[in-house]
Amino acid sequence: MAVTEFAIASGFFMLLLLGGFELARMVLVNQKVEKVAYISADVVAQSTLLTANQINEYMMAAAQVMVPFTFGANGLVIITSVARDPGQTQRVRWRSTGGGTMVATSRVGAVGGAATLPNGLVLNERDNVIVAEVFYRYNPMFAANGLYEQTDIYKTAVFKPRLGALTTAPQ
Repeated sequence: MAVTEFAIASGFFMLLLLGGFELARMVLVNQKVEKVAYISADVVAQSTLLTANQINEYMMAAAQVMVPFTFGANGLVIITSVARDPGQTQRVRWRSTGGGTMVATSRVGAVGGAATLPNGLVLNERDNVIVAEVFYRYNPMFAANGLYEQTDIYKTAVFKPRLGALTTAPQ
């Protein structure tokens, strides 16, 4: 009788242990993706003038923030500059992507087109912001009967450039 109870209880406890581990892992990945978004937007917003090499370095750094989770095919960082000229709507000025090879489309808008900022943010005339979008595909270690499935995580951060307008595309 004790062996039967132990077999039933150990199966339940194993499922509870693996489920708790996977939940903690997913929370950690969510936090890291959010940190990548904030760091990416903040570092770009601190620049006075951007070059393509600087953007590439920032993208590589974003992948390092995700360690021990691999960014590669599971992630993508999109940095976008949005500005509003006098008498016009806010528009996407330029965009850079990198950090990983995941295929994703920016939710801010097309370069040269109208911009939709997160949380309905609307810029004042002559303002511009840097938007970082991070996409990450979370793959669970333990797929316990569909309890945890592959999930796409999306996080954004918006920062105003500190040392001047960053409305010109990196060269």
